[in-house]
Amino acid sequence: MYAIGVNPWVWASPVDDEALAELIPRIASFGFDAVELPIEQPGDWDPIRTRDLLATHGLVAAGVCAVTPPGRDLVDATPAVVESTVAYLMGCVASAAAVGAPCVGGPVYASVGRTWRMSPAARAACYADFRRALAPVAEQAGELGVSIGVEALNRYETSVVNTVEQALDLIDGLPPNVGLMIDTYHMNIEESDPYAALAVAGGHIKHVQVSGTDRGAPGTDHFDWPRFFTFLCNTGYRGAVCIESFTAENETIATAASIWRPLAPSQDRLATDGLRYLREVLA
Repeated sequence: MYAIGVNPWVWASPVDDEALAELIPRIASFGFDAVELPIEQPGDWDPIRTRDLLATHGLVAAGVCAVTPPGRDLVDATPAVVESTVAYLMGCVASAAAVGAPCVGGPVYASVGRTWRMSPAARAACYADFRRALAPVAEQAGELGVSIGVEALNRYETSVVNTVEQALDLIDGLPPNVGLMIDTYHMNIEESDPYAALAVAGGHIKHVQVSGTDRGAPGTDHFDWPRFFTFLCNTGYRGAVCIESFTAENETIATAASIWRPLAPSQDRLATDGLRYLREVLA
């Protein structure tokens, strides 16, 4: 029912042409269907080269991940920062269209790690600012046949959007190609009932990321994966489901994702154990 993909962040960061040349053949040999492609910096990987490499190995681009380090913000930021962030997101959209990915997803509203208290009025103003800033990106994406998936993060990584209901409020009024990117790691922390939250998300889901509750392999944790996929199926979502985790060997990404210990005997095992378990559940 679902193509199963993986993010090369499991093994490497940055994900550039050199990393993809090594990892895409391995990912294909493991039996994955798709690859999720992060863009840490514009130009890290060439879309046409990547599209052809994926095709050579029988894989597809499941989606493009927008990355928001400090200085990439659409809210509570200077006009110059907003302008540069819009330009970055438009570049992500263009890369997605060129590589054949249906969606650009991520916490596209603010840089990861920024938290501040907001009154209800301040939150409403923040969300309105986001909608205004994202509008030209959404328009360009619509023209290119690309959707935008807004990702809610846990409370330690953002104070802007933590739940599905907040994310739906955030995107209210934007074109229908703007929806949600679901990430089970964050849902497990923030949703009192992550399965019911899928029903709330419903037809707004544009992309799905999965990992164990400790960022390890799905199936090695306490999450009720059969229940999750029953609810996901009922939403009508039929896109890819992608394992997202991170290597502890890269200091920058390990620190950003709070990966302080190995999450599996090896990164290959994290990917292949997760893939095997997801195939069993989806069978």
